[in-house]
Amino acid sequence: MKKRSISMLLVFVLSISLLAACGGNSKLDEISKKPVGDILTEAMQKQTEMESNHAVVEINAKVDLPQEMMADPQVAMIAPYLKGTKITINQNSLLKENLISATMTLEAADGSMPAQSANLYVLSDTKMAIQSPLLPKIIVIDTEEAAELAEAQGQTLAVTPSFNMSSEENKKMIKLVQNLYAEAFKGIEPTSRENKEIEFSDGKKEVHMISYSYKSNDEIMDLFDKIIKNLLESETLYDLLASEEFESISSAMSGQIDPMAAEVSFKEQYPTKEDFTKAQKDALEQYETMKPMMKEQLDAVINIKDLSITMGVDENGYVTYSDFNIDGTAVVEMLQMDIPLTINMNSKMDKINAVKKEDITTIELTDDNSMSFTEFLQGGFGM
Repeated sequence: MKKRSISMLLVFVLSISLLAACGGNSKLDEISKKPVGDILTEAMQKQTEMESNHAVVEINAKVDLPQEMMADPQVAMIAPYLKGTKITINQNSLLKENLISATMTLEAADGSMPAQSANLYVLSDTKMAIQSPLLPKIIVIDTEEAAELAEAQGQTLAVTPSFNMSSEENKKMIKLVQNLYAEAFKGIEPTSRENKEIEFSDGKKEVHMISYSYKSNDEIMDLFDKIIKNLLESETLYDLLASEEFESISSAMSGQIDPMAAEVSFKEQYPTKEDFTKAQKDALEQYETMKPMMKEQLDAVINIKDLSITMGVDENGYVTYSDFNIDGTAVVEMLQMDIPLTINMNSKMDKINAVKKEDITTIELTDDNSMSFTEFLQGGFGM
């Protein structure tokens, strides 16, 4: 049971790590004078044009469970990790050829457990493999398989999931996200901006730091309120979503939100801008009605002491540094207790367009040494 719990944790963390990695200087001074929205949307575009990079992601987490919970045999198996976990991911990416290899280590902060490791390999646009001594075989995640399974279950995907961020589908999705981001965060200014020197694996570099910090549930709700109103009061959102470039993605997204609309295109749902504007107005009224309940639901789950996001942009406009931190108390109503927790994720990216093919580790898959992720979840552990 202990090996299976850690195996599941390794698979989960490595599965999402790809997204995470996917972060006096005159050039930097020039960047620091630009509006934040322009800096970040331009950076998103530059990410799609990147050919290669090296990234190190570090995740630190701590959950302060009460002693009576720690005494539970099931909890005791992972107690050292709950008291303090450090996860380090070291990744090389050759994006134009869609080759990525990464190594992850999982450690208990107090050193009471031996460090665990796993390797990740992106093998194609739709296939990724995870290898670890704790796993019975190499686990293969195939997004084409996942898309077929979703379709069989009546779900509609906006785009076929792909590990290739340079694919045309992903570029189109990123461009849509850029536009939605600009609309959603209009008028929302960062808490602070400064140029700061950061230590990367290939030396110290200065980056322009953009930070957002929120100190309570009320501040989080205020941010959410601004984002929702920016979108639901936007006069240009329809033109964006109904455009020839994005209409197919908009239709699929509508199908995910409302299964009843899965067979109807975006323009069939909203033939005119007036139809969409009316829907926005109705949604805004519904949101205002639900807002008090949403706040209650947030308070019933967690009390935020600090939620901060920092992004560092280098002189070439790439987001090479990111830091996400949450400090708060989880509210467990069933147990009638509050549990303090802290999570920090820090990412540094360097060697942009300098990683070579020989820096990428590859692996050969056979029927004997590998199994699908579905088989793994269904219990094909061979233990």
